[in-house]
Amino acid sequence: MNKKFINIFNMIKSNKRYKYTLIVTIMLLFISIIGYSLSFFNRNNSTLVANIKVNDLSFNITTNSGESDDRVLRLQAGKTESFTSTITNLNKIGTKCELIYDVCSDSNCTSIVNSLPTKTKIEYINNDYDEIIDNINPNESKRITLLTTNENKNDIYIRLNINAGYGWNDLKLANQITPYSKSTEIISYVDGIETTEYPDLCDYAAKLKGYKNNKEVELTNTRISCNKNTKQWTTMYTGNVDKIIIYFTKLTYSTFAEDTWETIAGVVRSGQSNVYPVGAEKKVEIGEKSYTVRVVNNTTPVDCENENFSQSACGFVVEFVDIIEQRVMNSSGKNIGGWPATDMRKYANGDFFNKLPSDLQNAITDTKVISGHGSTSGEADFTSIDKIYLLSSPEIGDTGPDTASSKTRLLDYYKGKNNNSRIKDSYWWLRNAWSSYDYIFIYISSSGGWADFSANVSAGFSPAFRIG
Repeated sequence: MNKKFINIFNMIKSNKRYKYTLIVTIMLLFISIIGYSLSFFNRNNSTLVANIKVNDLSFNITTNSGESDDRVLRLQAGKTESFTSTITNLNKIGTKCELIYDVCSDSNCTSIVNSLPTKTKIEYINNDYDEIIDNINPNESKRITLLTTNENKNDIYIRLNINAGYGWNDLKLANQITPYSKSTEIISYVDGIETTEYPDLCDYAAKLKGYKNNKEVELTNTRISCNKNTKQWTTMYTGNVDKIIIYFTKLTYSTFAEDTWETIAGVVRSGQSNVYPVGAEKKVEIGEKSYTVRVVNNTTPVDCENENFSQSACGFVVEFVDIIEQRVMNSSGKNIGGWPATDMRKYANGDFFNKLPSDLQNAITDTKVISGHGSTSGEADFTSIDKIYLLSSPEIGDTGPDTASSKTRLLDYYKGKNNNSRIKDSYWWLRNAWSSYDYIFIYISSSGGWADFSANVSAGFSPAFRIG
């Protein structure tokens, strides 16, 4: 046997072809063993990537949008909001964990500040208070709903984190996030049945009502929406209340032309806005006259998530096809202060908005609008919060001058369109001032191209708004 083995060894040693074959075989065998080992190790964790590590423990956390690293939350000034976070244990052993947070210096969380500002609360609203501090088995997830209140004038940013340890050990708790105050009771009705849970699907319309001392009170800036990817609901409202009731009803929808504004708003808030295609039209009665509006956008690209980006071409945007009336942009004849300082904006968000049908008013959401400036020294691009606004050159595919052109995007409807798509019954105003002058705003001419007018010249008022 030994002699036979020695003969085989000498044959391999003296023959280069045998020698290379043996080396390649050994390498392939080694690679196969390594590959099998890695696949065995990762087979349970292939769908999620760890975005939080605590010592040698790995977790994944997502909030609302379901992005792989969306741990930074924006607590909007003067608002109460809810966020639903999902923590997944990516370890092969059970763990205990507690949701905690860092207070960020800015939206990118470039540095951490010592404490949460006053007039700010972060609470969790799970009915079982122990759910926030509990065992999570391997590859299992735990969902936690946070209720945040920011009564300050500025937005606040926090970054979610985890305090974690092995399941068999005691966990020293930070107790940063406390159970929600019983003074604010949140009740849900799904198809008329009282429940402690939000629906698991997005195909519901939702309506919020607030109560103080058992009397219904007005809520402002209300918004409840569902992420169509994660099926998780987000609630936001402003108001001094001790009870919130949310009514969820199954959505039934048809077409943009036929559905009520309440139904359209419910569909959009449920994350299903694409059921109403771009270009779809609908009639709106204002006074005793009928006007046509159309869907010009139903997507929200990633650029829309940037803090310094106008929301005027993001989400579900509707524009008037018709010219409503002829109006001057500014009776002063100047563009000082840009769109936010114009007589047109004051009219659009005041008298004109009040003329709209009440169900349409209720469906229109606030929009962050960034607009360009004129030549006045010291001016920069302007930001306003509007219900009704004028579009700008880059949003309709026009090349008119606009210092804020990089802070918005082309509306879905105008992609691939030419000048003819911009022609209406007469000239119509855009919101961008011309930075070379202190009295010029841009408008669309009868040819569909851009031109300029002094602010005190009369031209068409054909605004837009967002549903949400």
